[in-house]
Amino acid sequence: NMKVSILVVLVFSSLFSMGWSFRKSQTNPLQGDWQLLSIQLSEQVHITDFNGKVPAIRFDTAINQSSGTTGCNRFSGSYVAANGQMRFDMEKMALTRMACVGDNERLFLDALKKITHYTIEGQALVMSSGNTVIMRWQKK
Repeated sequence: NMKVSILVVLVFSSLFSMGWSFRKSQTNPLQGDWQLLSIQLSEQVHITDFNGKVPAIRFDTAINQSSGTTGCNRFSGSYVAANGQMRFDMEKMALTRMACVGDNERLFLDALKKITHYTIEGQALVMSSGNTVIMRWQKK
């Protein structure tokens, strides 16, 4: 019967399109731009210690690429993040080579090397090494 066939096609096509738009609208909460709030290594470093040039990071979750600024130089490279675990590929990370005042860039890069886990709570990204919080970020 033609009416039943048309109805079945309409129902399936609308279900398919609703499912498609639902999947497309779900974004990875890591996606986007984050601004550093603090680094905790042997001592706590706050963004005020970066002389107005605050480190920032952008995650492109579709291709597992990160890029941003150390507060002095720009960086980009790949990362892996799944099930609360995170690692940056520091061996292949590209970094511009401007001379930087102070020790903050080294502290920032040392902190990235130590990251093993992450959690996102609303607009806050917390990166840690095991159970020890290393970096705190805020969504831009």
